[in-house]
Amino acid sequence: MKRALAALSAAVILVTSVPAPAQTVTGTILGVVSDAGGGVISQAQVVITEENTGLKRQLATDNLGGYLATFLPVGTYTVTIEKPGFRKATFTGTVLQVDQQVRLDVSLEVGAVNQEVTVAGAAPLLQTEDASLGDVIDTKQAVTLPLNGRDFLQLATLTPGVDNQGLLGNGLSVNGGRGDFNNYLVDGTSDSSRFDGSVVIRPNLDAIQEFKVQTSTYSAEFGFAGNGQINLVTKSGANRFHGSAYEFLRNRKLDARNFFDPPGGAPSFKQNQFGGTLGGPLRKKKTFFFVDYEGLRVRQSSTIQSRIPTKDMLNGNFQGLQSIFDVLTFNAATGTVQQFPGNQMPSGRISEAAGAVNQYYPSPNLNDPRLNYINTNGRYSNSADFAVRIDHRLRANNQLFVR
Repeated sequence: MKRALAALSAAVILVTSVPAPAQTVTGTILGVVSDAGGGVISQAQVVITEENTGLKRQLATDNLGGYLATFLPVGTYTVTIEKPGFRKATFTGTVLQVDQQVRLDVSLEVGAVNQEVTVAGAAPLLQTEDASLGDVIDTKQAVTLPLNGRDFLQLATLTPGVDNQGLLGNGLSVNGGRGDFNNYLVDGTSDSSRFDGSVVIRPNLDAIQEFKVQTSTYSAEFGFAGNGQINLVTKSGANRFHGSAYEFLRNRKLDARNFFDPPGGAPSFKQNQFGGTLGGPLRKKKTFFFVDYEGLRVRQSSTIQSRIPTKDMLNGNFQGLQSIFDVLTFNAATGTVQQFPGNQMPSGRISEAAGAVNQYYPSPNLNDPRLNYINTNGRYSNSADFAVRIDHRLRANNQLFVR
């Protein structure tokens, strides 16, 4: 027993000590604080507050006037900077995206402490902190653009250089690369199949905060795969309750018959995709929850034409068709084999197993000898998925989530 416990403890230590992939689900706000003459201002107080959750980060500028706030969750921030002898500066609506570094340089004006300068939407449009190429798809695009099946990867093709026809079928081709060379991350965790490189879990569109598609010159932290990097962040709760409910219906009312469909209108089809989300505070500015659910019901008939054995074939009669030969008459010396007389296989030569299977063949329903059977049977599919996420703030600079 002692040896078993020691081995188990060693295994736990080894598992927990394996390095994890870089958790690139946060962002950074940085900048330099100076006066009107360009001189740097040290020890200025910088307060960065997430507008929806109240998450607050407090820091001071260094001797060079710089400040750096790392590991900030994705969201919209208010940045406040103040220093005795200068007017207080407030920047609202600063949007921080996944794995983004937002530079916000501030020039404070001389004035009384109780005076304030407020700027809305101050985030720069030009990204100057790194040379990566790509695009960010936000929650508004995810839920408003029409998508057949609500698969978020369809939106990845909005990024220049990305095509949904990967070389392995179910992968994205980024700048012409192979689909199995991409790297998919969901909340910083690898979401790539080790079999073919495709994405494994596809979160509900209404549960996606945003995702970033990087196509080239990305950071070395994405060292696992050499093609595109698809980095997705799921939604969390906020200080106010928010949610959504939806249902999408598709049917055959506006469908047309295709060339191979039998007379009588398009085959039956009905698809219901429905779900909802709910998020809010368990404890304001401290603990939040977010849940989502999505169900899919598909009832679809498809037209398939094929060739099946006729009643004569099932009884061994192949007259007028391709010649059939009796392998038991094979002559090793001459390398020849004799044809069944009249192209008819004796009933005694049909095996018991084959006779048992033959009874399940339907009768041909088309006169075409090449494709003599058409099938319009329905396909039924039911599926559901859900997720629960809890975010908790431990201290001012420490937070965790469980999903």
